[in-house]
Amino acid sequence: VGTEYEKKDIDKAEWFLLDTVRYQYPQPEDDFGYLQATFNLDDYCKSCGIGKIQNAPYRLKTEPKNRKNQIWGIHWDFDVAFVSQNAKNILAQENIKNIHFTNPVLHKEDAAIKDFYQLHIDKVLEKSFDSYNTKTITCKLNNEEKGNVEKETDCCGRIKYHHPMVGGYCFDKSLFDSECDIIETNEYFGSGASANRLQIVSKRFKQIVEKYKLSKIDFTPIVHERYKRE
Repeated sequence: VGTEYEKKDIDKAEWFLLDTVRYQYPQPEDDFGYLQATFNLDDYCKSCGIGKIQNAPYRLKTEPKNRKNQIWGIHWDFDVAFVSQNAKNILAQENIKNIHFTNPVLHKEDAAIKDFYQLHIDKVLEKSFDSYNTKTITCKLNNEEKGNVEKETDCCGRIKYHHPMVGGYCFDKSLFDSECDIIETNEYFGSGASANRLQIVSKRFKQIVEKYKLSKIDFTPIVHERYKRE
């Protein structure tokens, strides 16, 4: 089950979810050791995945091999993006605001990867997601996923959402800033112990990626009205 968009849906959309090609796992992989290596986990909840705060560079096994793609993601951590030097230059040239860049690190060498950058998104959208067509998951015992069944499980009480299957991702249009081209959602999405914010980009950002052929990226239109079944 899913939603397919016609060309007219894409053409009239003003905002899109950014979904990058993922090419490797953050390091170290064993027991998700990348969490301790890259994040402050003081407010992190192992039960739902919410609360980690990046305080160090991502550590990667190798530099990207496929340089045809110039925007990449990684497995396990879906709200992070990396760009090539060329893509970084283009985003600066096109005056994409509310972003900054840092170099990830080669794990074994413990050295910064040159001409390769993490794209940090500095602006977070106000709470505006309409969850009418998906499930709200609460970090509590015996939650809506029938998870956290052990009485000893630590739960934080925060909420996240499943990704909508039918009707698209619906957000309050009035809270979007026309002067901004890339933002993160306030809300978290995922299941089990996975929780990530979504990256949302403007039509102008999409056009820049396509104009310069920066990457094979899936752009999913954001909708601003509830889907009504005929």
